[in-house]
Amino acid sequence: MTNIPVYIFMLLSSIFFTGVLLQVPYYAVHLIRVTSCAKNKQFLILDVHNNASTVNVHGSNQWTVYEEITEEKNITIQPSVFMKINNNWILQPVFSKNSINVCMLVKQDPTVVPTARLFVHIPYNCPIKKGVQLITKNRITSMIRPMLPFGCWMLKLEYFKPNGNNVGCITAIILQSININLESESKLCY
Repeated sequence: MTNIPVYIFMLLSSIFFTGVLLQVPYYAVHLIRVTSCAKNKQFLILDVHNNASTVNVHGSNQWTVYEEITEEKNITIQPSVFMKINNNWILQPVFSKNSINVCMLVKQDPTVVPTARLFVHIPYNCPIKKGVQLITKNRITSMIRPMLPFGCWMLKLEYFKPNGNNVGCITAIILQSININLESESKLCY
């Protein structure tokens, strides 16, 4: 008989927490589009093809590394980050224009690379091997609120060799939202 209050407490607690969890929104990151923005394709060390509406259809969503990326090659990446505000892409200078070594980025970045790893295989250290990787998802959800504000974001990543030659350019359009608003808000990113 002494255990009945404990069982009642556990039952009421589970009902309460289940109700609370059902009310917590799921935050979503939706990969709208990823494209190559390289002007001269003959010098590319990497390229990408993605259409969010056709995930995993005949390998159409993939990124390709044409030449192994190692620490010795000292490939750098220069990001430009834009947010869509009133139908215009506005540069966000806080997140833009600081070049970083690609190998250091994959090893130490606490935000962008871990999120990208949820969509495609990216190693935790260099070398980044030559080959093709499928983009396996176009949407992820989490109960943890994203670091950036909700909305449409465009991330442009330009890759450079030490001599200044541009050897790759990728543009990704991403929507961060609450999962229930995802379909209606994704139209705003085009």
